[in-house]
Amino acid sequence: MLTRTKAFVLSGVLLAAATLTLSLYRPALPIEQVHKKYVQAQSRFIEVNGVRLHYLDEGSGPETLLLVHGGGSSLFAWDAITERLKAKYRVVRLDLPGFGLSGYDPKDDYHVANWMRYVIGFAERMNLRQVIVMGHSTGAQIAWRIALERPELTKAIILSAATGFPEKDPVFWRAGQIPVVGELMSVLTPRFIVKMNLEDIFFDKSKIKDDTIDRYYEILRREGGRRAMLARMRAGDFDKHEQVPNIKIPALVLWGTHDSWVPVTHGERYAKEMSNCTLVTFSNAAHNLIEEVPDEVSKTVIEWLARQPGLEHL
Repeated sequence: MLTRTKAFVLSGVLLAAATLTLSLYRPALPIEQVHKKYVQAQSRFIEVNGVRLHYLDEGSGPETLLLVHGGGSSLFAWDAITERLKAKYRVVRLDLPGFGLSGYDPKDDYHVANWMRYVIGFAERMNLRQVIVMGHSTGAQIAWRIALERPELTKAIILSAATGFPEKDPVFWRAGQIPVVGELMSVLTPRFIVKMNLEDIFFDKSKIKDDTIDRYYEILRREGGRRAMLARMRAGDFDKHEQVPNIKIPALVLWGTHDSWVPVTHGERYAKEMSNCTLVTFSNAAHNLIEEVPDEVSKTVIEWLARQPGLEHL
C-alpha cells in the first residue's frame, strides 16, 4: 500500500504531467481558416484519384519543370526557386495529398508508391509529357521512381537531398513511429517543436524566418494534417532503390553538405549509380537547401539545363 506521503508525491507528479500535457495541446485549425490565409490568387485545384489537389502553374518557356515537395512540407517551399525559374521555364508545382492545401488520401496511404500515383495522375490530367521533374527529399524519391516506372513522362530529373536508399529516419520521425507516442505527438504540437524541427534542417538558423515557421506550423495544424503527418512518418519505404542504375536520362543531384537527415554520401551514391548524373554540393546548406540557398540552387539548375543536349533553351 502507498503511504500517505508517497500517495501525495504520486498525485503531485501526475498533476504536473497532466498540466504539462495540457499546456502542449494544440487543437486543429479549421481548414477554411488555413485556406483563407494561404490560398493565393493564382492557386488552382484539380481532382486526381478522387482527391482535390492544390497546385500552381506559373511562367512559360520551352521546357516544363514539375516540382514535388518533401514529406511534411508543401509547394510553398518552392516559392523562392519558382520566382527565379519561371522567367525561363513553365513551372508547375503541387501539394501532395495530405499536405499543403490538398485533400487527404481516403485510406491515409502516404507511401511513396501511392504518392507517385497521384503525381502521375496529376501530370496526365494536366497533359504534361516529357517534363523535367524536380523533387526535394521524398519528392525527389518520387521523381526518380517516376523516371523508372513512367519514363515517357520525364526527360530529366533534378534530385535535392533525395531519400530512397535505406537510412535511419530522423529522431523526430522515429519517435512518431512508436505506438502511443506518435498519437500524443499528433496533438501535442506547440510552435516551438516546429521551430526546433526546422532548425534541424537548416545550416544557417538565421535564415529561418517567423513567417516560415508559421506556415509550417499552421498548415500542419489544419484539420487532418497531423494525422496525415503521423501516417507519413510511419510509411518509410525504400522500394526500387536497387533499380536506380537503370535511370539513363540526365540527372542533377543537389545536396547540402551539412544534411544530418540524409547524409551527402547518399548523393554520392546516386551520382555513382546513375550513368548520366551530375552531383553538386553546397557547403552552406543542410537538408532544406531549396529554402536555405534558393539563389545557388536556381543558378545551378539553370546552368545545368543549358548544358543538356536535347533540351530546348531560350
